Amino acid sequence: MKRTVLAFLALLLILSGCSYPTPSVPTRLPAPSVKAAGPTRTPAPSATASPAPATPTPTVTLTPTASPIPDAQITCAPGQAVCILPGHFVFRRPLDASVNQIVDPTYTYGATQNGKREPHHGIDFPNKQGTPVYAAGDGQVVVAGNDKLKMYGWVTNFYGNLVVIQHPLSGLGGTVYTLYGHLFQVNVQVGQMIKAGDKIGEVGATGIAIGSHLHVEVRIGSDDYHSTRNPELWLIPLPGTGTLAGRVLDAQGNPGRTTITIEHILGDSFINLYPLETYAHETLNGDDVWHENFSAGDLPAGNYRLSLIYDGVFYAQVVQVQEGKLTLVTFNVK
Repeated sequence: MKRTVLAFLALLLILSGCSYPTPSVPTRLPAPSVKAAGPTRTPAPSATASPAPATPTPTVTLTPTASPIPDAQITCAPGQAVCILPGHFVFRRPLDASVNQIVDPTYTYGATQNGKREPHHGIDFPNKQGTPVYAAGDGQVVVAGNDKLKMYGWVTNFYGNLVVIQHPLSGLGGTVYTLYGHLFQVNVQVGQMIKAGDKIGEVGATGIAIGSHLHVEVRIGSDDYHSTRNPELWLIPLPGTGTLAGRVLDAQGNPGRTTITIEHILGDSFINLYPLETYAHETLNGDDVWHENFSAGDLPAGNYRLSLIYDGVFYAQVVQVQEGKLTLVTFNVK
């Protein structure tokens, strides 16, 4: 499973047409300890919205299916840089296991592809037109059609054909929505009650889309563009994989903008995967529990080295990713 997921990630990078480098040849270096290490700080060469008003919510009679983990249950000890948590993975994948269920790593939540594109408010699953799309959880359809007249993104006709489902999740202090965009066709109607796994549409490339793919968002409190959260922190990890959420915080505790290098440690080799951009924080929200500003999902369970350069200083941490769990890591930078 590890080799299959890594190979698929590499293939996505090659096919995406983006300017990101392909994974490098493994470098032979001494393997770090399995135990998560604290941050290291060594000199490096110098280099150079407010939410829209809430709309009336249709009555939902389904029983709440899950609740997120409150802050009190985050078990990171004071000052602890890395901890492993259950996460609040409550949604299934919106695609069948026979097609691509892996998130495109070239344009993840909060990314801009180095300023070349609009900050991404969701995640993408590249698949051919007509691939069935399924509801990620139980709920009620509140949008089914297109966005030619009503704006759900930053412009009209942004998502093209889309479906939005309201989910009866308790303990959030706000309604949870999932959005499915760029659909070839829509197979549900507004007001329809949906179960997780019900077909709601088909993958397409309507609206503003580069190639056929499914765009997925999670929105909290209000069904609008400024209320998104990272869907990878809500989707149940694929078998054999876990999810990473991280925070880069400056001396004042504010989120710092940088790029994180992620390397998978296999034996005494470091395999460079793909760059992680911290969120474009002027327009993107972190999770209400984790307060992260970068994240990566679909990571095969194992050990990873994360590194970054901030204000000319190099920082690195070794972390462990466990199957079905969330690894939360913090970089305190100066």
